[in-house]
Amino acid sequence: MTSGDIRRACRRACAAQRRAAQAITRHGLTHPRAQAMLAAAAVLAAAAWRAGHRVTDIHTTPEQGASV
Repeated sequence: MTSGDIRRACRRACAAQRRAAQAITRHGLTHPRAQAMLAAAAVLAAAAWRAGHRVTDIHTTPEQGASV
């Protein structure tokens, strides 16, 4: 995978996550549309991981020293 492939996969995953958050805000977590959007976001996040984007490389947890 090229760096362009990774960037495209990340952009798709981020957009899907934003759409899922909007659906949850608008309809609630238990709404079928919100659940479908969350599932799509999870699939695209997995695709970004497979493309080579390691979330842990750029996003740290509190245990790793991130500020909360």
